[in-house]
Amino acid sequence: MLAELQQQCADLDRRSRALLDELAHLAPRELSFKPHPRSWSILETVQHLVLAEQDVIGNARFAGTPTFRRRDLRAFLGYPAVFLVLYYGVPWPVPSAGMIPDGRTTLAELRSQWSDLHGWLQRYVDRLTPATIKRAVFYHPLTGPITVKQTLVLSHIHLTCHTRQIGRIKQLALANATSAAYSSSQQP
Repeated sequence: MLAELQQQCADLDRRSRALLDELAHLAPRELSFKPHPRSWSILETVQHLVLAEQDVIGNARFAGTPTFRRRDLRAFLGYPAVFLVLYYGVPWPVPSAGMIPDGRTTLAELRSQWSDLHGWLQRYVDRLTPATIKRAVFYHPLTGPITVKQTLVLSHIHLTCHTRQIGRIKQLALANATSAAYSSSQQP
């Protein structure tokens, strides 16, 4: 099980880096393009991904020694519900104010924050023992205490959900940029 968690952790980091590498080629106007005034831009969506992981993992990360949290009925029922919402891409309000992006962080800053977080998570996973591997030390605002495996599963599915969203925004941003360039070239 430890090897599986280490692989999931490495895959999460690889996938997030690949997403950031793909987005690094976009112009600032494309990164900040919003299809609708109340929707997020690509940059805000990436910031949300980073903030969400920081929110869930951060309580254990900054506690020094992560402490075991007892799981209650909410945890056992909430985890599958959150998984299904993310898996099917059901629109849902952001469950914590700490996960709401402000759009003022650069892609480079987000890369650094995400890399630091994933580095800490990898080191945490590497230190797990058979006695600690199933402990719920992380905290999701909807499910309550969750294990490292559950955290990694939700992080993967959350990344997948928002990568699809970023793809849709990117298509609209590029179409908007092409349309704007065409319109300006038609001016006398």
